[in-house]
Amino acid sequence: MNIFRSTLIKTNRNMRIPRLSYLRLLGAGLALSLLSSCGADQSANDSHDYTITVSNPGTTTFKDAGFEAAVPENSKPGWALYDAEAEAWLPAQQDDLDGDGTPETLFFLTDLKGKSSRSLAYQPAPDSFEVSQRSQIVFKVQDRPFAPETAREMLADYTQREALTVPGDLTPQNMWVMFEGPVWENDLVAYRFYMDDRFRTDIYGKKVRDMVMDTVGWDYHDLKDWGSDILKVGNSLGIGSPAIWYREKAYALSKTAKKDIDIIANGPLRSILRVNFEGLEVDTFRLDLTVDFEIQAGHQWTEVRLQSKTPLPDGMKFATGIVKHTDQINAKRYGGVQAYYNWDNQSYHGQQLGFALMAKESQEPVLYDSELDHLMILNASNEAATYRFMAVWEEDPMQIRGIREFREHLEQEAAQWGTAFRMESDK
Repeated sequence: MNIFRSTLIKTNRNMRIPRLSYLRLLGAGLALSLLSSCGADQSANDSHDYTITVSNPGTTTFKDAGFEAAVPENSKPGWALYDAEAEAWLPAQQDDLDGDGTPETLFFLTDLKGKSSRSLAYQPAPDSFEVSQRSQIVFKVQDRPFAPETAREMLADYTQREALTVPGDLTPQNMWVMFEGPVWENDLVAYRFYMDDRFRTDIYGKKVRDMVMDTVGWDYHDLKDWGSDILKVGNSLGIGSPAIWYREKAYALSKTAKKDIDIIANGPLRSILRVNFEGLEVDTFRLDLTVDFEIQAGHQWTEVRLQSKTPLPDGMKFATGIVKHTDQINAKRYGGVQAYYNWDNQSYHGQQLGFALMAKESQEPVLYDSELDHLMILNASNEAATYRFMAVWEEDPMQIRGIREFREHLEQEAAQWGTAFRMESDK
């Protein structure tokens, strides 16, 4: 991400950000300006800390575009963003991305018409303003130590966890952790990864916009009013599972000396899950790696960010893939975003399901077909990589029913990711 103050500064999510020194916009090539203001007049009814103006320089209208800004030091719970022109309130979410115990990042979503701007004042919201939960992480574990001999028994209540060191002897198909791993959900879709050594990503198709995964039981393979598990993963990479490409082979992030899971943000607008690997085995090498999964309300994609503690050994690249339930795979560039996608009757229940992988062209993605997966290999860096994966089910709330509609939707999502929005502040 690029941050403009008096000079250009480069940063990333793993760096400590000085408080109130930045604004950041999600996406690539995202430019923003910090405009100082000295003693701007404010009325008693307009006592906001600062105003953020976001602009869309393109001609396309976007919904739920995500932005980040610094949290004002004097802000309090119950503040929100007010659009005076539209006479509308927008929720904003405070996140502690650097893990120091104090939220430093303000996240919000807004619709932006083409060639338009929107000014939003961050200030106390009225008591009548209600914020809908549009994203959450469900990470429920039985309130007892894991033991392989009782892995498939329910001997205690499930409790929500914020962080967990994964037991080294955790077995596949256990019931100790609900869903066999954490679930990240929004108003359109839900995903999970298996917390044991498989570490593959799976899909829950949703028919409803409500947050439901905290109420779902172990019969999630059955088609219900809320939806169902809709992907057969097997030994493949499922949908978008992170991997390492080395010597013509994709290694899933499986065997590791230690694996820590942390919830970094948990709604209402976005959720972020972090996994730290220590001593990850790839061929004869041992790596320390951090993986973030982020989901935002209003979008079926998950963004995956990988960061290695040290550069990958020569010949290794970051990679991902989608299960090869059909040989069909299409490639398309949308501006600066490369996408690989397909659409077929490939859900667990035989319904239509579209898959997509997206990466910025700066990541130098290439397609490679293996026996089980359509792989995307990212050649640009051996220290960090970012990509997005997306699943669109014909029964989800958007009701996309064919490849033409899916392709148009994918183009819209790729265009939004690649658009250089602008964001300005009066502080």
